[in-house]
Amino acid sequence: MFYKLVDKEVVLTETIEKDTRVHVAKDEFGDITVSTVFIGIAMNETSCNQEPIVFETMIFGGDYDGFQDRYSTWDDAVSGHNVAVELAKK
Repeated sequence: MFYKLVDKEVVLTETIEKDTRVHVAKDEFGDITVSTVFIGIAMNETSCNQEPIVFETMIFGGDYDGFQDRYSTWDDAVSGHNVAVELAKK
């Protein structure tokens, strides 16, 4: 299943668009980067009325290097990004 963003809303599409990765947020401090992106491909099985998981936050560097969390909506991705930033700053 492929998805695109239309005004921050996730919309099903038949084909993957050329440039699907959209940065929701990116913070850098010292040697640490926290990045949240829209991927455009569901990272879960979307049967049983589950929302597609199409956003991902990752921490690169620091004590939480490799931390990852995923979300279904833009707003959840922004909230999750902020949580990851606070975690990475510890």
